[in-house]
Amino acid sequence: KSLERIYFDEPSNDPKNWVASNDIENATPGRENSITPKRYNLSVEKIITSPLYPRKGNNVKLGAVIKNIGLEKAENFEVIFMYSIAQNQWNLLGEISDISLNSNDSIIVYSPQEIQNISQNFKARVDINFLLDEYLSDNQVEKNIIVGLKEKIILINEFKYAPKSPEPEWIEIVNASSEPV
Repeated sequence: KSLERIYFDEPSNDPKNWVASNDIENATPGRENSITPKRYNLSVEKIITSPLYPRKGNNVKLGAVIKNIGLEKAENFEVIFMYSIAQNQWNLLGEISDISLNSNDSIIVYSPQEIQNISQNFKARVDINFLLDEYLSDNQVEKNIIVGLKEKIILINEFKYAPKSPEPEWIEIVNASSEPV
């Protein structure tokens, strides 16, 4: 990895002004340094769901943490929410437009629609559409969402505590549904 200068108007002999390249090629000769802050740079930091741990039968709303890591205020951008149950067949959940975000600030944005009565795992995707963005690699994030079982499917049926030695302690659990676990 090469070391890259962060700020060109700061002293070159300041060790805090140098960082290892985060470019895919580990260096940027002849190109703009990968770690130099951009004037406009929005990032999808993570995807969240509501409920946080979706179960079969839930309606699920997607959310995204968006951060402005650019030096300037980002105005009039949109966040687009999609999901896919079948491989790479994306369904649009909607978009939120006309968002503004100050430099070094973040916001949580939620999809305008929910995925209804979810029954299986799915992939969520969030895209940022901002015409002035100077670094597009962090404008799209995908996340696999694992859908759990309904409540009260796995039950404790019986347990043995404090047995006489050398008998072991044990717990018996039962699947109270017709679904495989």
